[in-house]
Parts: sequence; C-alpha cells; structure tokens
Amino acid sequence: MNKISFIHTHYFPTKLLKSVDIDTSVVALEVYPDLLSKYYGDYDIFDSLEECISWHNEQYSEGTVKFTIENVTLLKEIKSLKRAKELGLIAVQLFHSQTNAYFDKKRGLTVLGHQLLQGLIENDLILDLSHLNDDEIRYVLSEYSGKIMVSHCVCSDLIETIHPRTNAISSETIKVLSEHGCLFGIPFINNLVTKISHDTYESDSGIMQDIFSQIFC
Repeated sequence: MNKISFIHTHYFPTKLLKSVDIDTSVVALEVYPDLLSKYYGDYDIFDSLEECISWHNEQYSEGTVKFTIENVTLLKEIKSLKRAKELGLIAVQLFHSQTNAYFDKKRGLTVLGHQLLQGLIENDLILDLSHLNDDEIRYVLSEYSGKIMVSHCVCSDLIETIHPRTNAISSETIKVLSEHGCLFGIPFINNLVTKISHDTYESDSGIMQDIFSQIFC
C-alpha cells in the first residue's frame, strides 16, 4: 500500500490512522477551537504551546503525526520552540488572518517577529508563509534565510475569481519561492483551489481538474 501524507490538516480522524498506511503527517494546531471541541469532545484552550502539543499527542498515539502552528498567537514565548520541537513541532506560520505580535499587516515584521525568525533557524524549524500576499512574502524572504514552506496556497494566475479565502499568490512569487527550496501544499477545498465558485453540488471532476492544474502550474 502506498503511504499517504498530509502537510496541513486541522482534523485527523483516529480511524484513518488505523485504516490506511500513513507516513508522517502534519496537524495545524488551535485555529478553530470551537470546531475542534465539537470534533474531539473534550478540547480546550491551552495555556501553552507545549500543553497543546502534548494533548494532541495523546489523541494520535497510534500514528506518526507532527505539528505546525497556524495561529501563531498560540506561541506565547519564543523560547518555547525548543521544547515544542521535542514534542513534534516542525513548522510555524507567521500570519493567519490578522495582525499579531510577530507580524503587523501594515508594518511587516515586528521586533518579536525578527526574533521568531531567528528562533526558527536556531531550532531548525520551518517557516510557513501561507496567508501572506506576494509583496509580504518577498519582504519576509529578504529578512529570512531558513527553511520555508507554503502549506496551503494556489496560483492566482489560474483563478478567475479570487475568493475571500483563497490563499492566492502569483506564478512569479511561486518561482521565487521555488528558488529558495520552498515546499508547497495545494488545498483540496472547493472555494480555495477552484477557478470558479464551485459549490458542493457540482461534479467532482471539475474540481479535480482545477487541483491538477494547480499541481502542474
């Protein structure tokens, strides 16, 4: 059986771990606590990153699972990165949907943001550039020399209508990222990856064709 890997998922059914041959897969931590509470039953907001990862490790004890931070506000102290990596953290996303302590949407990297980038390098962790636009990505690349990935993005050149949730960047930016050895993830979500506003009632074939187009961009 071929091994299956995920580089960004919020929910990871334990039944899936038992039924398919899963290689190392990555779960994004604490972005939608209300949905996670519904999914797991006893999920709670945690006081620290280490506590959050430890709780997830208990849920996935039968599988090979690593973690990434999408909601960077979960990282209270940069010094936590060392212990978090020991517990399974491999990547940190700098920005999700609004200004945070590390990245200001209007001004760019904060003082703590620069310290975070250094902390990622020192701990050999990956910087996830998802949700940043073309200019912001180029700016961060000018300030950072460590490992990078964009765990969920699409090429804006292939999208007829840029949806509010679309993490779209240009083919030129994708080329620049590739030159930096970037790992890319294509989202399998209708209103992120499709050329037009596919809804759940349409044929899967059109959506799959859009996914293939993004992969071979």
